[in-house]
Amino acid sequence: MNHQFLAAFCLMKSSGIKGENLFSFVSENEEPQLHKIAESFLKNPSIDFKECVKHLRQVSHLQTSSLDEIHPGWILEKLKDESPRILGLLCRFLTGDKVRYILNHLPVQERNKIPKIKEAFCIPPVLLSLIQTLIEKKVHVTMPSRSGETFSLEHLAWFKEEDLKILFKDLGLEEIRQAFYEVSPKILRPFLARFSLSEATEIRRRLDHGGRVSVENKKKSQKHILSLKLESLSSQNLISEIGCSVFASALLSEDKSWAEIVCQKVSPEEGYRLKRMIQEADSHKTLSEVQASRNEILTRIRMLGEKGLIKRYWR
Repeated sequence: MNHQFLAAFCLMKSSGIKGENLFSFVSENEEPQLHKIAESFLKNPSIDFKECVKHLRQVSHLQTSSLDEIHPGWILEKLKDESPRILGLLCRFLTGDKVRYILNHLPVQERNKIPKIKEAFCIPPVLLSLIQTLIEKKVHVTMPSRSGETFSLEHLAWFKEEDLKILFKDLGLEEIRQAFYEVSPKILRPFLARFSLSEATEIRRRLDHGGRVSVENKKKSQKHILSLKLESLSSQNLISEIGCSVFASALLSEDKSWAEIVCQKVSPEEGYRLKRMIQEADSHKTLSEVQASRNEILTRIRMLGEKGLIKRYWR
């Protein structure tokens, strides 16, 4: 459901007749229908909220844009040759934070040519829907289905940027824990010196309380970390870099389409780096090794969800 309609309804529900002032910001075709629902609600305040939302779905001509699922930096990059008018219409079906990012990263001359928001709301819904579809095809965002009885790695395509970053950092910390399990303090101490106090404390906590690590897994994690070029990275980027590499090494060739979406969830700079890791991932791994890595990632996702550190994208 288009978020403008829901926002208008919620304001009307909490503010009564005054909330209807917000309806003037929608197109002429949509405003009478919203006023009709508002009038019905005000005559009968006991109307069920879910029933009102059902009506709002019926009058909404636009669906939430799949562009809202990717980082605005990618939108700008792929639409850099589009006119300011098209970018202005694009802002109508993006969230406020993405609109601010796009406006802040446009050259001043281009930003000044963006049409006013009221102009965007005067465009007929059918035409706006067509423009939205054409833009989405150009940016090429096809979200995978959310159906399925169990959560799988493919569902990562639905993760928000902040949750992906939490996951990648957790995977990096877990890989460090396994690589440095029961190593000599003389080796551990200089390594921890690269990190902030809070990061070093977290690594030590995981080493002390994270459980036993088999010799095989320890050697595998050590080999993996030594294969990465980490010298020039900051401590925070270092942890995420290791985590991204863990993720990349758990992908199969058939994961390419949804993995592309994951790359577009983060900034283009981070996304291109993740793409490179996916391309360079060890192709000599056996299917059983890849499946073990996938299971480990799913375990970490479940743990993060149970702790409330990330949103639960599954039942």
